[in-house]
Amino acid sequence: MGGKTIEFNDKFSTTRNVVKDSSFLSGERNGRNEGGLRTRGYGKRSELKKPLISVITVVHDGERDLERAILSVTNQTYDNVEYIIIDGGSTDGTLDIIKKYDDVVDYWLSEPDKGVYDAMNKGIKHFHGDYVLFLGCDDSLFDVFHEAANLFDGSTTSYYGDVILSKNKKSYDGRFFPLKLFIKNIPHQAIFYSKHVFDEYRFDCKYITVADYALNLKIFSNKRYGLEYIPKTMANYNNEYGLSSTLVDHEFSKDKPSIIREYYATTFYWIYMILRFLFKRK
Repeated sequence: MGGKTIEFNDKFSTTRNVVKDSSFLSGERNGRNEGGLRTRGYGKRSELKKPLISVITVVHDGERDLERAILSVTNQTYDNVEYIIIDGGSTDGTLDIIKKYDDVVDYWLSEPDKGVYDAMNKGIKHFHGDYVLFLGCDDSLFDVFHEAANLFDGSTTSYYGDVILSKNKKSYDGRFFPLKLFIKNIPHQAIFYSKHVFDEYRFDCKYITVADYALNLKIFSNKRYGLEYIPKTMANYNNEYGLSSTLVDHEFSKDKPSIIREYYATTFYWIYMILRFLFKRK
């Protein structure tokens, strides 16, 4: 892989701020079905007033939508963007699309996984950014990285905005507060997680559809982390045929009260339990 010469195209956000350094090769496991700029010693670094933003897309048999997601990342006007794709061993044309962008994507890996959140955890092992956003293969970003980056303060705080729901074309869902978060989740397509979050946490794979919801509950009111609202629409979010829109995560439903009790004030916990009881009675 190391001998290929690349002519970088300024058209793409992921190839405007590239440096070559053999250190980018460290940690990548050559010999697996992988590729991208990093496997040839190219990468990016954070700069003063220009944090490195990583995007991770996980995909399995996503040839219908993947290219649109890729282009929504590479078409950002912000020029310090790292892109990672984790493929679950697709058998359709997904891998052909990924390889088409081999000189644009920083790192890609294709191998079987144990589900969406297992794949997202694999992506966490490979990102180098100050902030990371998880973009579904059937979602797409608006050109907002340049505006968002101006608000990042380099602390452990993560940031979130809004999404447009594909099902009804409505905006979702403004500023959150604890009781609102107890009822509905903040989509990961709208969240720039601080890299520091993943010094402590991973997505809990026992939750098959909403492990990101469990994570958000844990960091939202955490004094060390926290989530701060940016009044910008970040992405088009496909809520029509994804796992979280079609399956109920019973394991999460069982654990949710204990998560709230552990991470929030007792008053919030009891208000949630009362509301949960009243809702069930209806």
